[in-house]
Amino acid sequence: DADGLLWMYSGTISSFDGEAWTTLEDEYAELGGIGTAVTDGRWTLGIDGSHWVVRRAGEGVQVVRIAGGEVTTTTFGGIGVGPDTAALAGDAAGRLWLAIESAGVFSVDVDTGAVIEYGLADGLPTLELLDIAAHPDGTIWVATAAGVTRIVPET
Repeated sequence: DADGLLWMYSGTISSFDGEAWTTLEDEYAELGGIGTAVTDGRWTLGIDGSHWVVRRAGEGVQVVRIAGGEVTTTTFGGIGVGPDTAALAGDAAGRLWLAIESAGVFSVDVDTGAVIEYGLADGLPTLELLDIAAHPDGTIWVATAAGVTRIVPET
């Protein structure tokens, strides 16, 4: 990341500064922690340095964002997450992007509650989604079984 830390996720979110490992859960324990969201979810480090964890929550997903010393938790209905979740990416605008196999790509804004779905009608060549990445210029790149697709979200 921008501070030179190496981040890893294996049931817990940890950073390595070249000498020692630190877990994010310990660092944010005084903020109420992120509990089971870490142990049964998926994690990514956003371009802006935000940590994102996504896990199942009933018929939707719970999104946890850790940024600027604050933990924000929001639940969104109608988005499935689990073994079919190919990848996550956090963009420079503070949105989380989810690539979900057989469903599509979802942009989630935890500040406004907005969810935008991108599917075959929006230009994805297939719903066999492999990976997703956010570029600092706002472009979202989606790796699919049929090639790479670019999404340029409205700002």
